[in-house]
Formats: sequence, structure tokens, C-alpha cells
Amino acid sequence: MRGRIVYASNHDGNYDIYQMTSDGNQIVRLTSSPAIDQSPRLSPDGSQIAFQSNRAIDQFQIFVMDVDGKNVYQVTSAAGGNFSPTWSADGKKIAFYSNRNGTGDIYVINKDGTGELRLTTSGDDDWQPSWSPDGKKIAFISSRDGNVEIYSMNPSGSNQTRLTDNSAVDTEPEWSPDSSRIVFNSARDGAHEIYIMTAGGSIISRLTGNLWDDIQPSFSPDGASIVFVSLRESVRQLYIMNADGSSPQRLTGNIGDESPAWGAAGNPPPDQRIVFQSNRDGNDEIYSINSDGSNPLRLTFNGAFDREPQLSFDRSKIVFQSGRDGNSEIYSMNSDGSSQRRITSNEAVDESPSWSPDGLKIAFSSNRDGNSEIYVVNSDGTSELRLTNNIAEDRDPCWLPDGRLVFVSNRSGFSELYTMTASGSSLIKITAYSAVLTSPTCSPDGWIAFHSLRDGNAEIYKIYSEGQNLTRLTNNPAVDGDPAWSGDGTRIVFQRLEADGVELYVMNAAGAGQTRITSNSDDDSNPGW
Repeated sequence: MRGRIVYASNHDGNYDIYQMTSDGNQIVRLTSSPAIDQSPRLSPDGSQIAFQSNRAIDQFQIFVMDVDGKNVYQVTSAAGGNFSPTWSADGKKIAFYSNRNGTGDIYVINKDGTGELRLTTSGDDDWQPSWSPDGKKIAFISSRDGNVEIYSMNPSGSNQTRLTDNSAVDTEPEWSPDSSRIVFNSARDGAHEIYIMTAGGSIISRLTGNLWDDIQPSFSPDGASIVFVSLRESVRQLYIMNADGSSPQRLTGNIGDESPAWGAAGNPPPDQRIVFQSNRDGNDEIYSINSDGSNPLRLTFNGAFDREPQLSFDRSKIVFQSGRDGNSEIYSMNSDGSSQRRITSNEAVDESPSWSPDGLKIAFSSNRDGNSEIYVVNSDGTSELRLTNNIAEDRDPCWLPDGRLVFVSNRSGFSELYTMTASGSSLIKITAYSAVLTSPTCSPDGWIAFHSLRDGNAEIYKIYSEGQNLTRLTNNPAVDGDPAWSGDGTRIVFQRLEADGVELYVMNAAGAGQTRITSNSDDDSNPGW
């Protein structure tokens, strides 16, 4: 697809920066900060992202990071707030606006934080700069003539020229890749809609026409498409359309996606591999694969079964269940299959292992005391501890990022989800479905995906760890089960039983973009990510 889209979202309760391909897939969370991260902009070569954040003493400043979210550094430091970064054509400078002097003004600064220069001094608010791709102009908005209009100027601050003249508010200018056109947002016809004009402000055309607001447009690198934010489903979501306004379609299904910017592909983050079990070679073994289904690699070679692989939070190790010593026990190995070692040793069945967030402990279920209960053990096999003690079946534990455990129990008569502390205390029931429920998996930001028959067919659902926001993710006549979250919490891998066997699929966290990644005559199942 053409380039990548970076954007901000608060769908997990806090504004962070994400990126995805232009078809809405391969969503990657780039920041995970308790502060607010917004307004991301890709550098011209696609290698870095500038954004605004209040992570520095609770004031918004401009930051830059690599396209994979690493090497974050602060560019501005002046008090009063600095916002809306935009890159120069050579990627060496960043323009932004600041209200440090009581009104908004446009500034430019070297990306290393040196050489700051103030460009506007109108005495009114000048905001939202956008640097043309040819480097010759900066578009911005200003209230200097009594109404918010779009202006342009030279990068030195000279030749400030008004481009629009309308009683409504015109905002959010963004340049086409050839610098010949500007797309923008205006309320001149009632609702906020997307418009386009020439670089000189003539021949203005309306691109969207909707009862709800369409805002924050950005061109694709080839100029053929525009990504924008729409409230047409009553919440902020990302949409894409042709540059003439035709064929709009929704890209994201989350609530609170905004500030999209479309840029060069650059170097995308390294793919996190998926682990799974398969009998494609005649026996249940552990394999790993890229999230697009490429480069499968067999990790275990044993005459007995190896099943239920789960990656540690840092992706360096895998825990799994194996019958290689004559009984079902818990084992661990490095993520490349090396250093395989036995963790538990008991005549009963030990299964469904899950790593703690710090990688020091492993939770699992076992029937060693007569019925299935939840246990925890150090990752070296020491200090085994039973956490539950109930005549019902307690099984399938997973760890939340705050150190609590989620598990399935039928102690109320039906399979339901419960949470408890890592010591087994403070038990809380978080579902009430009266239906089959299995295979919970915990995301790094507190969501739980699981398999349930509550609507008459085996589908994947998610719920927040406090029992809120139940959402059905799949709706297919086939059997969907055993979900697992990606390391950044933006995607889910799961298995689907179809006429030709069990295969693996990937979707985003909202259930969209379901894509089959394995195709084998034998079963591929029980994925971990």
C-alpha cells in the first residue's frame, strides 16, 4: 500500500501515537505514556515522527522519535505550550505554533532544538502551520482579520498572504505532495466538511457532504487519496477517500482516533512473531511465523506433544505445555527454540501456562489436587504455590499488566471470568453470561479477549478488566477461538475452524481487517503473540 498513516487515539483511555498501513491494517502502538501524545507528523523520508506531548512538566512541547517509537527526545522547551509540528522539506527543521507570548505565533526550529526563530507577530492568534513539500511555503490559520482564515508565508516569515475569505471558520490546511493544492476543513456550508483549493487560494471545491463533521484531512504521498477524521458514526474515526471526494470508506473501528498524517513508508517497526502449535509435520509441535503469515519456523522437535505456547511480555521466551516426559508438564524455551527446560514435575496434568508481566513467574492450571485449580511458580521452577481452592474448575489463567490474574471458573454454575491478585486474594467476578466461555488473553493495556458461545456460535469478544465495554469482535458461522493479543495491544491473532481445518487469522483490536495468515492441510491452533 502507499506509505503509512500515523495518528493519535484515546481509545484505550489516554492519547497515544499509533501507525498503520493505508488499508487500516498492521496497527502499531508507538507511545505508551500517562501523558497526552498528539498531532504526529512523519518526516519526509518516513524515518522519524514529530509530535506534541505534555510529558514534560505537564506543558505541551514538541518531541521527535524514530518511526518505531524509540529514541524519543524533546525539541522545544519554552514555557506556555508548543503545538502542531510540521517538517521542512529536507527534514532538518520543524515549524510549530506557541502561545508563550499570550497569543498563538508560528515558530521554526532545527530538529535538534537549536536555532529557534519566530515567524509571525500579528498580535492575534496564528496557528496550525503546514510546510509545503517543496519547502517554499508554510500555510497556517490566523484570526488577524477578525475571522479564522487560511494564510501562507515564506519559511522566513515574509510575504504573509490571506488565501481564504469566508465568514465561517477555515482551519487545518494540509498540502498536496506536489505543493499545488491545499486541503482544509471549513464550516462554510453548515457542518465541518473537507474542501480543496489551489495553493493561491482559488478554485475552492467541497469534497465531503455529510450531516456530521469531517475534519483533519491529509493527502497520501502520491496525492491520489485523502485520509480524514469523521464523526459520521457519532464518534471520531479515520476514513479514506479519493482526492476528488469519491469512494469514502472507514479505516478504523475504534473510538477516539484523530490527527492522521499520511507519509512515506520509511522503515516500519520490526514484525513481532506469532507462536502457535501445529500438527503439519505429523505431531503437535511449536512454530513461529510473521504476522502476515510469512517465514514459518519450527521451534520444537519431539515425539510427544508440545502445545499452548505463550510469549513473555518482552518476547524473549516462550512457555508451553509438553508431554515429552510421559506426562503433561510446563516447559520454557527462548523465543528461537533454544534452551528448552522443564518447569513443573507432577503426575497430574499441568496446562495453560502464562507469563507474569515481569517474566519472573508462570501461572498455570493443574488437576494435581483432584480438580483444576490455578497455580503459580517461579520461572526457574521453584516456589510453586496454589492460588485457588474450590470444588469447581478454575483454569486458563492470564496476567494483566498491573499484576492481577484473570481466569475462567464455573464456580457460579457457568464458565465466567474472574480476577484476583497474584497471591490469590480479592476475587472478583467480571462476567455474567451463562454460556460457555474459554481462553481469556490479556492485552498490555488491560483488555481481555476471550471465546464465548453467548450468542449461539463460537465467537471472539473483548471486555475491559473491570468488567466494562463488552464488544463482540467476530461474527462468522465458523468456530472462532483461542485469541491472543499482539505485544502492543493493537491486534489479535485467533484460530478459526473451517471446512478445511483450523487456521490462524489476524484482526485489529476492533475486529476489523480479519486476514487469514496460515493455509495448511493440518491444524494450526493455540496462537500466542
